[in-house]
Amino acid sequence: MINVSELMDDPDFAVNYKVIRSKGMWYMGRFKMAKQKILNFYGAVQLASPKDLEQLPEGDRIVGTMKFFCKTPNELYVTHEESEEYEGISDVVLYKRKKYKIIQVSEWNANGFCRAFGVLTD
Repeated sequence: MINVSELMDDPDFAVNYKVIRSKGMWYMGRFKMAKQKILNFYGAVQLASPKDLEQLPEGDRIVGTMKFFCKTPNELYVTHEESEEYEGISDVVLYKRKKYKIIQVSEWNANGFCRAFGVLTD
């Protein structure tokens, strides 16, 4: 098997991008934002191919989809439970002055990185 994990750090393929990570909590029936931080990530970014979109349940309805790769210990998240009190909201990636909301994450821990699909929100 070919080890492509070195490409995640190769400057020919990898770029810097920012991730907005938010969390909040439910309070009296409304969701209140508690924290938001901006993280710096480095990894490959590609347009999602038609074959990639076939794997997504929303494949026939999505436009402006990108694939974002990052090496562990960095991870990208879709909505998840942070703790009993806080919930994490899907990450938003800032790339080339556009925002992409993460809709699916595939963890490839055996290879040391994860792949996430983001949909253009601007």
